Amino acid sequence: SIGKYKDSKMIGEWKFLYPNQEIEIIGSYVNGKKDGQWLWFYPNRQTLMEENWDEGERNGLFVEYDEKGNVITKGNYTEGSEEGEWSYENRGTIEKGNYFDGMKNGNTEYWQNGRVKISGQYTTGVQIGVWIKFDEEGNPSLTTTYKDGKEIQWNQYQIKE
Repeated sequence: SIGKYKDSKMIGEWKFLYPNQEIEIIGSYVNGKKDGQWLWFYPNRQTLMEENWDEGERNGLFVEYDEKGNVITKGNYTEGSEEGEWSYENRGTIEKGNYFDGMKNGNTEYWQNGRVKISGQYTTGVQIGVWIKFDEEGNPSLTTTYKDGKEIQWNQYQIKE
């Protein structure tokens, strides 16, 4: 690591290095707390992640990339909590949803071809109502009903507690 301390607290720009001395992470501290933009890098020097901090809390845009530079996670933080629209891409599935104060509200996942994979609702982080899973051609394959975050029905079959 390369950086400075003042009164036993990290201050100013810091660089964290891989064993080969290439930069792994670069960011700044104010009074020992992360502040401003932080960048993370893969060993191949491609950007891994961009995150923004304000006095030790994530605040602002967050973006994560794969090793080829494609965005795999994108969203915003407000005072340390996910806020607004977020998107995630993983193994051919794209998930989009909204957050309020760090809790999911609404949710949809997509196949890589753009068709809906899963559609359903979160309210304050809890699954509710009818969720539908679709195959890659867009045909419904499973309907699950939730009440207070618990599965109560699959297709036409009631689930007993």
